[in-house]
Amino acid sequence: MTGLQLLGVVLSCGAPAYDPIRDKDISEFRFFEQLLSNLNIPTKPIYRATAEVCGLALKQAAEKGGGSTSVDYKVYTTLHDTT
Repeated sequence: MTGLQLLGVVLSCGAPAYDPIRDKDISEFRFFEQLLSNLNIPTKPIYRATAEVCGLALKQAAEKGGGSTSVDYKVYTTLHDTT
């Protein structure tokens, strides 16, 4: 839970959720896949923090531009499957 909250703070300050230079041990797709897996946890605080982080990451990606990616598709399908 604390990690999600810290990631939310980092994102709200404009830093990227995933940095391919610093995050060499995990692919961007796997990073977001693990983040999105938190949406399947039934506790409200974790779901809420995960949703906030996903929203901030999507907002940041939209502002950055660059078109649709496999990560965008994974976010879309995961959110679609949980509703």
